[in-house]
Amino acid sequence: MGKAKILIVEDETITGLFIQESLENLGYEVAEIATTGHEAIDMAEEFWPDLVLMDITLNEKMDGIEAAEIIYRRFNIPVVYLTANSDIETLEKAKLTGPFGYLLKPIEEKNLLPSIEMALSKHSSENTLKSTNKWLSTVVKNMGDAIFATDNHGLLRFINDEAQKVSGFTLDEVTDKHLTEVIKLTDNNIEQDLTNTINNLFLNKNSENGFSKGGFTAKDNISFPGEYSISPIKDEFDNILGVILTLSKLNKYQKKDEILSTDELLERIRQLDNLIAICSFCKKIRDDHGQWAQRETFIQKPFNVLFTHCVCTEC
Repeated sequence: MGKAKILIVEDETITGLFIQESLENLGYEVAEIATTGHEAIDMAEEFWPDLVLMDITLNEKMDGIEAAEIIYRRFNIPVVYLTANSDIETLEKAKLTGPFGYLLKPIEEKNLLPSIEMALSKHSSENTLKSTNKWLSTVVKNMGDAIFATDNHGLLRFINDEAQKVSGFTLDEVTDKHLTEVIKLTDNNIEQDLTNTINNLFLNKNSENGFSKGGFTAKDNISFPGEYSISPIKDEFDNILGVILTLSKLNKYQKKDEILSTDELLERIRQLDNLIAICSFCKKIRDDHGQWAQRETFIQKPFNVLFTHCVCTEC
């Protein structure tokens, strides 16, 4: 057992000295004994103890619960409450501050060791979990793929920065909305029924999916071609906790109602004023500023279309 440093907050001198002696007998280091909430906060900042034993009832305006909340929030130091009052109202109020344990007065030395060690272990595990979650959150947040995560009802709980950018929604806007309210998936231009897909995952009818080619439509009817996968989030007992939708390899998007058909494109070309100068040899086209450009570039800029090169049947 390591020598954890403990701050005692107790306004009864005899009780405080008894706790100090008991802790030292158990091998702990006592940082100091504070008698008020304000004193406790100052000493926590000065000594940075590993744990605080906090009397809930202190003889000043600031009680132990308020002091404990400030100490934990400001310094991330765990608190174990000491109380002679075990009524429901007091315990409920104390519970809101996230304590790491309770010790009922009169304090017995034999009860100190398990309470302190459990509190220190719990705090260590909590710090590890927080650190891991922060690391994972940062990784997911900055991924190039768009990530949508739901709970076991299909309600969105998280979307990363890329998902916010491509969907047009903020995290606050989509939280508690069903995934199907935010995006629509397409596979080979056929809209997928996300509700059935999600329900099948929850019923364990589907295993994890690989990436499928398709796309999705989000806010303002914006369409993205790309790849997507839908996978379950499972706990250690294989229970479904939610789903992860990943959108990958997203190409440049445009509104569906802004995509031009071939006939519309030709009609716009017919509306061009004057003759278009085209080189007889390289087939470049001269624009209004006298600059020569490839045919694809000349047409692409005003009409917002993309070209793909291929070989016709005659060639």
